[in-house]
Amino acid sequence: RDGTILPALQQKLNKIESSTMRAACKHMLSLDPGSRLSAAEYLERLSSSPGTDKGGLTTSSSGADGPAAPMPECFGSVFFPLFKRLRCEALSPDARIALTAAQYAKVVKETVGVEDAWGQRYFETLLGPAAVGMERLDAAAAKSDGPSDERPAAGEVLNEFDNDALLKETEELIRQLEASGILSGTSFSATEAETRPSTIANEEEKKSEEVTLPIRDDLAENFNQATDNGKNLSPSFQAMVIFVELVLSSMRHVQRPSSKLVALQLLLRLSKVSSDEIRLHRIVPSIVFLLQDTDAIVRASAISSLTSVLATITSFPPSDAQLFPQYIFKRVNHLASDPSVTARDAFAQSIALLAETSLRFLDVSHAIRMYEMIDSGSALEEVNGDDVEKGDVPEFSDELAGLLGDSKELASSSKGSKAVESSSGGDGEEASNVLINSTYDSDLAALRNAVSRWVVIIATDASGTSALPKQSLLEDISRLCNFFGVEGVMTCVLPQVLAFLNDRREWQLRAALCQKLPSICAVIGRSSTEHFVAPCIETALTDSSEKVICSALSCLTVLVKLGLITRVKLLGCGSKNGT
Repeated sequence: RDGTILPALQQKLNKIESSTMRAACKHMLSLDPGSRLSAAEYLERLSSSPGTDKGGLTTSSSGADGPAAPMPECFGSVFFPLFKRLRCEALSPDARIALTAAQYAKVVKETVGVEDAWGQRYFETLLGPAAVGMERLDAAAAKSDGPSDERPAAGEVLNEFDNDALLKETEELIRQLEASGILSGTSFSATEAETRPSTIANEEEKKSEEVTLPIRDDLAENFNQATDNGKNLSPSFQAMVIFVELVLSSMRHVQRPSSKLVALQLLLRLSKVSSDEIRLHRIVPSIVFLLQDTDAIVRASAISSLTSVLATITSFPPSDAQLFPQYIFKRVNHLASDPSVTARDAFAQSIALLAETSLRFLDVSHAIRMYEMIDSGSALEEVNGDDVEKGDVPEFSDELAGLLGDSKELASSSKGSKAVESSSGGDGEEASNVLINSTYDSDLAALRNAVSRWVVIIATDASGTSALPKQSLLEDISRLCNFFGVEGVMTCVLPQVLAFLNDRREWQLRAALCQKLPSICAVIGRSSTEHFVAPCIETALTDSSEKVICSALSCLTVLVKLGLITRVKLLGCGSKNGT
């Protein structure tokens, strides 16, 4: 009653990091209603330049005069109009996803400061000309500063883009999907969906008389240049989490598979301009949830998006060191034997990048662990430096020394036991290295065992649609060989892929194998190449398909250039086949 703030409330206010926001909250608690401002006035002053408003509320924005304003400019320019439309116009989760896709380019520009021309064209293609036209009319009406009667009426918009136009456009899209084979069950390349607009966009470009230059997908590159690799972020960057949460909350309740695909593409684009914390703790779990979707095309798009997002993560807390063996690999394991060839093909394309990313997580986590052990040892030496002579400082901590069984000798400060301590310290160092290497080797073996099971399942699949996943597995075989190492390639990869030559139904698979064999031979060396690979190439030289024979000859040419096959062996192959 006397105007003072209670101590409990003051403690809560002190937790607010921004001094300006803390002062605004205190001002909102004024007992005199006349001294308080309206919500709009508070927003205006918290987003304005430095100054003092009525009631004594002082605000400041970014600059040398004071701290940054707690309300970024994108709140008023982008988010308030967007959420107002979501509240009044988009009444279903599918409509929210469509509206979010239409506003994607504008939100990224305002929050991050980077233009994404490729993403803008991609989502405009997905929405279609009619929906894009309606969105542009709404944007033009929102920018109008005149009275409401000067803006286009709702009836005028419906007359220009009526239901008949939308239905005609939908029928045209369905015909294009049927012509491309997507609706008939034919698999598609998930990689192409990330590198260029969809087939529908290409068909529209062919029909268009205007010549449009291709747009390169350089969003990640532009973001790194504009922010100095994430070191110089704009004040509005933190607001990106609001847009990400909007997509995530809407994606959980959508009904149409097409809306889920659009949401996945939105998350994939947003992950390129988001922090590692948002990628790891918000985007990844939501994509993992869609791996269990009932639609095969959603599962295929989810595994492709998940692999791409995980590959962009550069830093993670120690608690997520076991992310892959304990979470990711368990969630994607069922895709190796998925009943849909579309999902199996997308998973086969993602195996190599998933394996490489898991190995990078393992290397980083163990490097951090070793650094912490060394750093803790140095700190212990500095603490005990005043009481113990330098030569008598234990090499390891008491806990580690207890594991080694000679803590008494290491803790002794007697000068007569220096020799014993020195030898014990050397043994302790060796034991510590063995302990670290043993943990790393066991973790690496667990990762390789999981990936090898997927390779075996895909390579030994004898169904009529097994050729496409096998070819996708070969596309990135060099990255997979680097993950397994020489021993893993000899025991897991090489025996499985060489069996592809026995598939007499698909000549494309045999030709693809001959093209990728040099990448495998570069890992296993010349001796193994001559003993195991050269006889298989001899078999391919007598294949019934001319394209397989051409691929085998090209493979021999590359092997000779790399020095992986001797002249004697090469002449032997030629003489046996009459060439």
